[in-house]
Amino acid sequence: MSFDDLKALCYRFYRPILALEDTLPYPSRRAWETRLTLVVALVLLATLVSFVFTRLEGTIVLPMAAGSVAELFPLFLGALLIVTPARLSLLMLEAFHRSYYFRGLAEVLAEALPEEEPGVSFEVAAIVHYTPGDDVVAGFLRGPYGQDVCYRLGIEDSVVHAFLSDPMRTTLSGRDFLLERDHGGVTLPVYARSLFKQDQAFADWLFKQRVQRDELVGAAEWVMRSNRRDRQRERWWSRDQLGRIESIGIDLVYGERFTLSRYGTEIEKDPVYEAARGVVLDEDGDVEAIETELARARQANVILVGADDAGKRDTLAQLAHKIKDGRILPPLAHKHVFLFDVTALLSASSDRSFFESTLIKALNEATHAGNIILVLEEFPAALAGAKDLGSDLVNLLLPYFSSPALQIIVTTGEEALHRTLERDSRIKQAFEIVRLHEVDEGGLLRILEQRSVKVERRVGVVMTYQALRAVAHDAKRYFPDAVMPDKALDLLEEAALYAGTHDIEFIQPAHVSAVVEGKTGIPLGDVDEVESDALQHLEEELQERVIGQRDALKSVAGAVRRARAGINDPDRPIGTFLFLGPTGVGKTETAKALAHVFFGAEDAMHRLDMSEFQGADAVGRLIGLPNGTPGRLSSMLRESPYRVLLLDEFEKADRSVHDLFLQILDEGEFSDQQGDLVNARNTIVIATSNAGADLIFKSVEEGKNLAEQEDEILNEIISRGTFRPELVNRFDAMILFRPLAPDEARQVARLALEDLRTRLKEKGFDLTITDELLDHVAREGYDVRFGGRNINRYLKEHVEQVIADKIIKGTVAKGQTIVLEERDLRVS
Repeated sequence: MSFDDLKALCYRFYRPILALEDTLPYPSRRAWETRLTLVVALVLLATLVSFVFTRLEGTIVLPMAAGSVAELFPLFLGALLIVTPARLSLLMLEAFHRSYYFRGLAEVLAEALPEEEPGVSFEVAAIVHYTPGDDVVAGFLRGPYGQDVCYRLGIEDSVVHAFLSDPMRTTLSGRDFLLERDHGGVTLPVYARSLFKQDQAFADWLFKQRVQRDELVGAAEWVMRSNRRDRQRERWWSRDQLGRIESIGIDLVYGERFTLSRYGTEIEKDPVYEAARGVVLDEDGDVEAIETELARARQANVILVGADDAGKRDTLAQLAHKIKDGRILPPLAHKHVFLFDVTALLSASSDRSFFESTLIKALNEATHAGNIILVLEEFPAALAGAKDLGSDLVNLLLPYFSSPALQIIVTTGEEALHRTLERDSRIKQAFEIVRLHEVDEGGLLRILEQRSVKVERRVGVVMTYQALRAVAHDAKRYFPDAVMPDKALDLLEEAALYAGTHDIEFIQPAHVSAVVEGKTGIPLGDVDEVESDALQHLEEELQERVIGQRDALKSVAGAVRRARAGINDPDRPIGTFLFLGPTGVGKTETAKALAHVFFGAEDAMHRLDMSEFQGADAVGRLIGLPNGTPGRLSSMLRESPYRVLLLDEFEKADRSVHDLFLQILDEGEFSDQQGDLVNARNTIVIATSNAGADLIFKSVEEGKNLAEQEDEILNEIISRGTFRPELVNRFDAMILFRPLAPDEARQVARLALEDLRTRLKEKGFDLTITDELLDHVAREGYDVRFGGRNINRYLKEHVEQVIADKIIKGTVAKGQTIVLEERDLRVS
């Protein structure tokens, strides 16, 4: 569609309202409406007062002032007859404006025969009307809706003005501008996307502002949705808006519920109800599915299946809001969602008789009230608790399952549904199952859009669209086991508070990253100068701790830089490495160093001895056993997901364990015994192995370049059946660690002695590290087969033992410096 065709379409549907905007713009009309309303109210009051005084004249003696007011009645009446038509004229002008303004706006309840769809939104019509033919981008950016889009992108007016004023800027004229159309016609997002694609100068400018095309379109969608919600609220005369007005005294026609209230509460009194206020979203149809089942004539009961309590309660709160707003099917009008706590009743029951009589009394109250949707949360647990009292809860509820005056919702998880509820034919016959869908990132964005308005107003900040996307992404990426959308809403609040305390007006993704980084310890956001310097010199830092592995550490450092730059696959772990080499060459020390560099502490590491995971139950001991025993791996990752996961002696694990890690390395997640997903995308996975150590020794002895032998060594390991090729290929990098050379043993010995010295200082002693001591430990501790591990063992068995004996015998006291000579160690 050409720009001229678009303009003709806009004028066809919106010409009168655009002409009105030219003559008397909306802000001016609102200002005059406010003034005239105040004037009419004051003149009306004066007219009424003067009228009363005229009626009292002749019946009582009035004060002189009152008499003067009475004489002004004709003047006040005349003024009222002048200002009232003026106010009514403005009212009619506004009605005229709105008759066009609300065209194409979806209604909850149809009010008339459908009219012809405009094919273009009012927002676009307003932009086109004020767009100069030779510069469509300027028309967009200077128009009110384009300004709103820039506002949501965090682009300030001065930046926009500088761009439009640039004499070197190439402009896109209306003659060259061709618009796309989608099934919804030409809307604000479609218009913005067309501008981005066809005006390279505009696209380049946005890129400099760190705005991508999807972000421009997303911000335009946000502005459009926000504007339409406001327009819906302004249509106060519409059937769906009038239906939201609460009836007076409607609850008085329903019965009382004393016992019911003692062991439960309406969801309107739960915090989740208030949190759901103003958030209208049911893209997956969960609430609508519940509504449909509850509106049936008989056995209108639902089993609500979801992964967590909070998610199910959020959905119930949405249902309650839908009822409150009058957007519900007629059989559910004026109903109250009531959370009945069977567990609390069980705790208060001393015996079966009290439990059953109280429960039946509460159920009768709910039935007689006639306006109750009864919710029994975690129903399988309630069944088990009743069974312990010797009571059959399903049998007690059976008469109420088919009652037309009572709808029942029970909640459960997927596993409990299969284990308990589906095995009871009485429940299967009386209930329909509704499974909750997980909120996707798009749905999460729309929830955040609606909530952000309240947060912005309360904290005094502006949430940009980019920050909103970061909240939605980071909440799901870094808090995978948290309840959605609750965690995203919490993160939104925390980002706003962070910006408020740091005097930040526009919240950007970096501010969201700062909040997430503080909670997880994972370095996120832009790399600052200090961190950049540290990453660039990461090899040197690693080499200070791990001796003799220059090539291996270079590969590791490169992978860490890729992960920190954010170009790694977000659906896989942060990094995955296979460390191959002999024992004692620094594989574990490298893992510790990585934990320190990436997560801020050496102990930010989970360590599993994979030689323990052999046999038929190997996988079960990692992910959970059928008897309910939680798995070690699933527990580790749930309790502390932001860690290095060290898989020691990986080659010794069962083949089934290798299959499990095949999935983890590829997808970054796995299912535990209960079928719940465990996220491993926030970990660095390091598998260490001695496989191929003989080949590495041979290559080094023959003087070959180890890096050049990597493929040959890997192929030999695969041919031996140690690892399958598909497993090896899942690792980001395979790192070969060479044996420790004799001249490197002295460096390892120095590190070990420095560590011993640090520990001694904590106890009040000092140690002098002489060349004699250093040479002795390096010479006696070195073993090419066991590397640095043998040096540490020698240090412990000889040096530490000699020092311990001196301390025990009292030959050295606190505050003194210990000096060891070679003869001291020979004696030991």
